[in-house]
Amino acid sequence: MYVNLTPQSTGGSLLTGARAYARWKWLAGGLAVLFLITYPLLNGQDAFGLNLLTETLIFALFALSLDLLLGYTGLVSFGHATYFGLGAYSAGILTAQLKNSNFLLGLLMGVLVAGLGALVLGFFSIRTSGIYFLMLTLAFSQMCYALAFKWNDVTGGSNGLPVPKPEFSLVGWQLDLGDGTVFYFVVLTCFLAGFFGLRQVVHSPFGRTLIGIRDNEKRLAALGYQTSNFKLMACVIAGALGGLAGALNAYHNGFVSANEFYWTTSGLVMVMVLLGGKGSLIGAVLGAFFVRYAEQFIQGQQTAKLGTFVVSERWQMVLGLIFILCVLLAPGGLVGLWQSLVRQVTRRLEWR
Repeated sequence: MYVNLTPQSTGGSLLTGARAYARWKWLAGGLAVLFLITYPLLNGQDAFGLNLLTETLIFALFALSLDLLLGYTGLVSFGHATYFGLGAYSAGILTAQLKNSNFLLGLLMGVLVAGLGALVLGFFSIRTSGIYFLMLTLAFSQMCYALAFKWNDVTGGSNGLPVPKPEFSLVGWQLDLGDGTVFYFVVLTCFLAGFFGLRQVVHSPFGRTLIGIRDNEKRLAALGYQTSNFKLMACVIAGALGGLAGALNAYHNGFVSANEFYWTTSGLVMVMVLLGGKGSLIGAVLGAFFVRYAEQFIQGQQTAKLGTFVVSERWQMVLGLIFILCVLLAPGGLVGLWQSLVRQVTRRLEWR
């Protein structure tokens, strides 16, 4: 007679693990949001830390936009900096060149121009796939880089474009965006709106269709889905969100340069998504935080030496080695590590 000595069947164990992961995820997420809200209130004098956290939230928003394409739709874009740059230059030109300092109008302009750019670029790019899609998006990005670098009268060319702090006024309510704490909360609001808005998208029937396209596009096409329309809409949403991040970055730095379009910007945000765990919004955010803070930590090791190797002077090499180790040891990214940890803890609790 066969006796099942396991505490639950396989299906029950998986279900319990999924529920445990969901509970831990919401708990960790709530604590993270609480930390982000209270940080400037508890560390108001730490201008550098607040500036770094603001920049990290902007890049986390940028990583979320790429994850919609790379993680959920299966479109490997290496020209995502196009939308970041379009959003940054649109807001910057509106504020600096056209003498319009309305903050909300600058953000709206960045979103609209980047979304329109994604519509045009996506119209041509989605007709290809794989390496061809990657190279075509990269080509568009480099074309925009060359245009921004050469168009001195509008973009400032190689000197870049200074962007003054705009005014925030809404129904008689004004905020001083020159105050780092105030601007941080504006960025935090945009980040949370982008995160939860995108979460609604990926959990909707539209988002499930994108996942189906990623897993088996031919099967969905056979079922009658116009997959090209879904992919184009995903490109537009991702582009608009990337444009919002670019506009916020322009106002944060007070400066825009052609490097916003350069391929290294696309590579940086792709590393964030892959390191955090593609196909997971939380993973994109974790990847952005890990990359930005690891970079600052390594650069700050002024006295760290390995023989004649000075860590701070070769921080890019050290960071690259960390990325390689993470990819080899944790192919599922930081989110994959977290899920494995939760499963292990759940199994131990079940056996007890």
